[in-house]
Amino acid sequence: MKFSTVIFDLFGTIVDDFAAASAGSNHAEFPAALGLPYDPFMQHWRQLTDRRSLGEFQTVEASIKYVCNIIGASVTDKQMTKAVETRLQLTRRALTPRPDAVTTLAQLKNGGCKVALLSNCSIEIPIVWPETVFAELFDSTVFSSRERMKKPAKQIYQLACERLGVEPEECLYIADGENFE
Repeated sequence: MKFSTVIFDLFGTIVDDFAAASAGSNHAEFPAALGLPYDPFMQHWRQLTDRRSLGEFQTVEASIKYVCNIIGASVTDKQMTKAVETRLQLTRRALTPRPDAVTTLAQLKNGGCKVALLSNCSIEIPIVWPETVFAELFDSTVFSSRERMKKPAKQIYQLACERLGVEPEECLYIADGENFE
């Protein structure tokens, strides 16, 4: 069967997983921007991963404020601004293409395939996505944090197909194997 559409996962597929993709980055700079110790802040930040991926927090600020409330920390507007920019910078670094990812995507599009992205991710990804080299390479993007549902829910795959105007049988899904039942 010939597929007319290819839907890609993001992390572990066209970029490394977030931790590996931003390796060499000083993740400690994120809570440090708030004037907070690394361990308590990051412990609670990581515990929010699923909730952030499901779109419970529609801004980076909302996620940060939530964690600050849990640990009883108050931060200034200046600290918040710096922390948000630090988090977005870490996200930008994590969106570095894997070798041959851009070439592969371009070849698929130039060959007439529809190309989509389907990612479980927090709100930072769709915020910085337009700045990436990938933005122009996809016909459609589906970010769990924007849709408020995530893989492996059948509905999010259906949404990707609907946005492309294709049937699931026409699609090849390429992913790293995470988030399957």
